[in-house]
Amino acid sequence: MMRNRENSDINIWPGFVDALSSVLIVMLFVFTVFIVSQFYLSQTVAIKSAAIKSLEKKMHSVEGILDKEKGEKKNIKRELLEFQHCILRLEEEKRLIEQEAEMLRQKLALALGENDKMAKNEESLRLTIGDLKEKTQKLDEKLQAALAARVKELTAYKSEFFGKLKEALRNRKDIKIVGDRFILQSEVLFEQGSADLGSDGKNKLQEIAKAIKGIIKTIPEEISWVLRVDGHTDDLPIKSGSRFASNWDLSTARAVSVVRFLIQQGMPEKNIAGAGFAEFHPLAKGKSNEQRKQNRRIELIFDQKAPYERQK
Repeated sequence: MMRNRENSDINIWPGFVDALSSVLIVMLFVFTVFIVSQFYLSQTVAIKSAAIKSLEKKMHSVEGILDKEKGEKKNIKRELLEFQHCILRLEEEKRLIEQEAEMLRQKLALALGENDKMAKNEESLRLTIGDLKEKTQKLDEKLQAALAARVKELTAYKSEFFGKLKEALRNRKDIKIVGDRFILQSEVLFEQGSADLGSDGKNKLQEIAKAIKGIIKTIPEEISWVLRVDGHTDDLPIKSGSRFASNWDLSTARAVSVVRFLIQQGMPEKNIAGAGFAEFHPLAKGKSNEQRKQNRRIELIFDQKAPYERQK
């Protein structure tokens, strides 16, 4: 019986050692996983920190550019006011000269009925009228030149607006630039056959609205401009049961949805307009799915207001 107890005591230790070894191996594995995780986590944090510093540097650079452009904006406003005052003076001078010319014509008519003595003064009056006509013509030329300069200035602001917005959106692969237009595919903004903006579409328009609002702050109030939102569809007819009667209705409703959202984001209502063009102005000529996809789009165009709008 004593012999059996001795054998039992001796057999306990191998099992205990095996259990202890297993525990140590598990702890060593857990510790190794923890060390590897810490290493990769530290690498990720370092990369993110470098990216944040790069973005902060770019932000400071953009702020410097904006400060510089604010100063240039003040100078342009001052020159524009002086230019407008000059136009008003020229118009007043033209009006006075025209009044004087009319008076001289009346005097000339009376002189024709006078005696020979008055006839001698006729040539002098004609010369005076000729001089006045010449002055009037020169004033007209000055006014035309002034108007041409104003148009040139508007064109310059349009080019500046396009360039800045293009720079702000240069990394957006979902926004296509064709000529002076920024193009967003309808699938980015709307579900098929719908004019309701989706969440992804709203996010993209928020970015665009933010860029546009930053740019239009540099445009003087005296400049007449409008941001056109044009809706386009493909040539497929509207499905039966749709709430839209035709592609005209769908394209117009989509343009209006974008206009309303941009106004909600702070765009001035007097400087934005929407229009629908249905399928009649395609970018791609063809019937393939890819070509039709290119034609389903929203276009943003910086343009000049209509003359009747500028007169109000």
